[in-house]
Amino acid sequence: MKLSEWLINNLKEFEELDIITPTERDQRGSIVTVKPKTMTLTQRLATELSKCERPVIYNIRRGLLRFSIHLYNDLDDMEKLVECMENIIKR
Repeated sequence: MKLSEWLINNLKEFEELDIITPTERDQRGSIVTVKPKTMTLTQRLATELSKCERPVIYNIRRGLLRFSIHLYNDLDDMEKLVECMENIIKR
């Protein structure tokens, strides 16, 4: 759960994203869900994330971006994901 907490805290820095996952530890699992504030950004993330190094499994459902953090993921994976998202959002 520490990785999901780290990811949530770092994704909060993006004003273009709303965090959907509860921030309270006892109310969340290993899936982190965010909602891009525009459909254009949702589409861009859907297209561009597949081109990044993909250490974290993700999917998009109903305009929500869901990241599935697993036992084999580590902090380096989370950092790469946030860096990739930052690059996509700033374009």
